[in-house]
Amino acid sequence: MRNYDTKQQADIRQMSACFILLHLQSIMNNVKTKNSTEERQAVIKAYIQSRYNREPSLSELASMVGMTAESLSRYMSCKMGMPFSKWLIRQRLSAAEQELRVTGLAISEICYRCGYSTLSNFNRQFKSAYGCTPTEYRMKAKD
Repeated sequence: MRNYDTKQQADIRQMSACFILLHLQSIMNNVKTKNSTEERQAVIKAYIQSRYNREPSLSELASMVGMTAESLSRYMSCKMGMPFSKWLIRQRLSAAEQELRVTGLAISEICYRCGYSTLSNFNRQFKSAYGCTPTEYRMKAKD
């Protein structure tokens, strides 16, 4: 895999987010009229993937799929196995894990780029999910 510099990585992420949002827009009309489970879940997942590094909004997502925030929260817990906040954490940690493997960015930079506002929260959640700190993970990935 080619290593990209920081600007190129940011450009690639920005382009990916744009493509995901365009895809979301193309299926949103169908979701609002048909509300099929697969389409609704595709919109939810695409929204989280495109907004994980910002502060995504449960109410904004709920309106996109024609539900209230409370209904969407229950829907995600029951039909998708975890609530919105857990999906968001999962996406953020997955992105951070990839950045730790392929970039040489500082841990704090990765933390903020993945949507975390504090390094301590990022370290705690990463260790809980992966069983080691981000620094330890990076060292293991290099071996």
